[in-house]
Amino acid sequence: MKDQAESLRQLISGQRSSGTVVIAVSSAITGCGVTTFAVNLAASLMLHDKRVVLLDISDTTFELLGGSIPNNENIVINFLNGDLKLQDILTQTPVGLKVLRHTEVIKATAASDKKLNDQLQKELTKLGEADYIIAHLHKGITKESLPYIAGADQLFLISDPDIESVRDTYGMVKSILQRVKNDLIPDTYFVMNKSLSDQLSISLAERLRKGVQKFLDFHITFAGTIPIDEAVILSKKTGNPVVVQSPHSSAALKIEEISSQIVRYTLKKSDNEKAYSGIRKFIDQIL
Repeated sequence: MKDQAESLRQLISGQRSSGTVVIAVSSAITGCGVTTFAVNLAASLMLHDKRVVLLDISDTTFELLGGSIPNNENIVINFLNGDLKLQDILTQTPVGLKVLRHTEVIKATAASDKKLNDQLQKELTKLGEADYIIAHLHKGITKESLPYIAGADQLFLISDPDIESVRDTYGMVKSILQRVKNDLIPDTYFVMNKSLSDQLSISLAERLRKGVQKFLDFHITFAGTIPIDEAVILSKKTGNPVVVQSPHSSAALKIEEISSQIVRYTLKKSDNEKAYSGIRKFIDQIL
């Protein structure tokens, strides 16, 4: 059985991506560890000296990072009026990760006014200064999450290593293919989280990969497994990502493998495919 790093290497090649890479993280059902994965992937990329912004679409990751929730009502209005810039509303967590919260509130406030919407587009373009944008989405396919999926360069789907979760992940992939235009579908990857057995998780992953290929005529990449790890539970209690608090724990090392591959290579593309569209495509889709 191939190890996680070898599996990724076979499916990843080429030069590093230029510009901003937008990564959406989601799952078909709740409880799969999407928030934990998104936070730790962002923190792991930051530890590679990359500029990372975490978009907290579901407004849950900031609490996990040990932050308190500020009252952002006036901040949103002042931002859209031009009194505050993007840098002013990015909240820096205790570990140094920059988080943009209340994205949907900002979008909804700007939607009814062209001037505000133009100002929002102008400011969001500055997200292109980041190397990576991690968009933490609601579970499943919703009207809020679809634009972020269509605007992303990469989509990571998190699954529990059980047959029900795998079936739900298959259903989510099918729904994405039905509702997102072909040229906007991101490179799609999946992670088996909370794994008790690599052998079982890899077996389920292979069934999912083959099923999607056979019945949906679509390729998804298995990015690896993340084991159940007491260090993850402890890190949630302290508000520190496990990759920061316990970098040598089994879960942190697996996440590090995934983030290292993202940093080192552009995810495999065929010769006739263009490079990632980056921030421009992202803004066009979410606004």
